[in-house]
Amino acid sequence: MGAEKRREQREHLIFYLKIYHGADKEFLGRLGDLSRKGILLISKDAHTPGKTIPLSIDISDLHILSAKKSIECTALVRWSHKDINPDHYLTGFEIIDIASQDVEIIEKVVDSIGFAH
Repeated sequence: MGAEKRREQREHLIFYLKIYHGADKEFLGRLGDLSRKGILLISKDAHTPGKTIPLSIDISDLHILSAKKSIECTALVRWSHKDINPDHYLTGFEIIDIASQDVEIIEKVVDSIGFAH
């Protein structure tokens, strides 16, 4: 999905937070950018568009933001393709289910470690 179709601009982050599969806590990759509506995952593997995945974003190093250790959500894979670095894939997710408390934490994360591009 291109930026022209995106409803909300994502912010690049100065820290690449770890993302895990929400159910089994398998490491998936790093967070590239973030908004209340979407996530960019940088990983070693491609993901199947149309698949729904529970995600857990590790924010334990950002203890100043929240007592919570992670942001939990369910996200839909919109697209996945090779990065300019051939060892990595970029995957765009649309967040389809998230608690309001975690949306507030996303806003704090973006305000604290995001930068406009």
